[in-house]
Amino acid sequence: MPQYVIPQQVAANAYDRQAHVAFATGESAGLTSDKYVRDTVFLATVLFLVGISSHLRIRQARYALVAVGVILLGFSIVQLLGLRHRPEYRTARRQHRQALAHSACGASMRSASALSSRK
Repeated sequence: MPQYVIPQQVAANAYDRQAHVAFATGESAGLTSDKYVRDTVFLATVLFLVGISSHLRIRQARYALVAVGVILLGFSIVQLLGLRHRPEYRTARRQHRQALAHSACGASMRSASALSSRK
């Protein structure tokens, strides 16, 4: 019977949609944090290479380590510039709130229509 609507099922569906949106937001944030950790490791490697190069007596080895450090530094900077920053996070939060409001509105409208069809 399509007229019969279980109110708890409507609420469960709304909560399920909210959970999917929250999971997707969290998964995206987790991937972004992994990229930040990777870039931090690259930057620490740059510091290590430049620091250890001062202890070498062979000038060519020093220059080689500094050159590798500069290349890693450039790579790290490019990677950092390509990452998501705070404004996009706010946009994602706004979309999350809109999805929650939309699912709550849809659930209340469906339950109201179900009640009116029972009369």
